[in-house]
Amino acid sequence: MTTTMQPDFSSFHSRLSPIALSCFNELLDNARDLMRRNGPQKIYETPLAAMVEKCGAEDKDAIAQSIKDIIECRVQIQKGEFLLFCTFFSSVCIEKGMIKYGLHQELQDALQ
Repeated sequence: MTTTMQPDFSSFHSRLSPIALSCFNELLDNARDLMRRNGPQKIYETPLAAMVEKCGAEDKDAIAQSIKDIIECRVQIQKGEFLLFCTFFSSVCIEKGMIKYGLHQELQDALQ
């Protein structure tokens, strides 16, 4: 018997600034797209410069602040009788012009 898991991102929509919400949506879409094409990954990557442009941020510092704000939000995942709370990222860094991030296993399972 499979358990349907459904992520709830409502705290992101209510707590994040427009730029941070746009950044979150881009990172989520990037992860979903890569999962569809290649299956779940340990690390997802996206270019920092493209993120600045797509999100309408002034610079890379605005994206870094957006990532800090995203870290403060919690995803709710309904898993059977249980309600799980976790951060969006299991890890995140900006390195050599790339945003590199991992997602918690429960979140990856729910997004597939």
